[in-house]
Amino acid sequence: MKNKITLTIIALISIFNLYAQESIIFNKDYAWSKDDKSVTIHFDLAVYAPNTFYDVSIIASLNGKKVKATTTKGDLGGYVESGEGKRITWDITADLGELKTTDVLTVDLVAHKVKTQILAKSSKTPKILGWSSIGIGSLVAGYGVYTELNASSDYKIYKENTDESASVYTDMELTRNELYDDANGRHKTAQTLMIAGGTLVLTGITVLIMKKISANKIRKAITVLPVVSPGFVSLGNIKPQYNIFVSYSF
Repeated sequence: MKNKITLTIIALISIFNLYAQESIIFNKDYAWSKDDKSVTIHFDLAVYAPNTFYDVSIIASLNGKKVKATTTKGDLGGYVESGEGKRITWDITADLGELKTTDVLTVDLVAHKVKTQILAKSSKTPKILGWSSIGIGSLVAGYGVYTELNASSDYKIYKENTDESASVYTDMELTRNELYDDANGRHKTAQTLMIAGGTLVLTGITVLIMKKISANKIRKAITVLPVVSPGFVSLGNIKPQYNIFVSYSF
């Protein structure tokens, strides 16, 4: 009877808050794994706010005490784009162990909107430029290495064959001095290519690092919003057969 009263109070509070606050999480549902060790939360995130990003996290408590959901995967964290078909899986037993029949576990989602003005400055362009720079730089540097190897091979022939009338020069249709000049020219070209390619690669890496730093700043720049989150309550090993709506204000 006590558990039924608890569920009723939660439901009444939730229904009241449901109409008082702005909802950004919709169509929420829960599915337990076959081994009853993890739960997957399915939901839609702010479907009427396209191209918007949110910081999504799980809030849970066991017997009234807050617990951390660390063994998780899916659409959570500081940079989740709005849209349908979101999913988060939490390995409950990995974090909390096996639940007792007397345990009361509550699980809820919260989502905070990322500041759009900061997000607008972050685009995919820097990332594309970074990877493009690394790719082109690698090709240029690689061709430089190839050219240097060929130049070194010809210079080795030059050093080993001091006789200008050697047959190797006849086969190459070059004089000894012409072979030296050619090898030396390609050596200088190879150095230029390797330096230019290395510079492009370093530039690309720098761009990606700055992009990463910028993304981390975006994750920290959170606009606080009221949230309505469908949650559930699990009583020990008794799985809930319906959703309990739970609301949080921050």
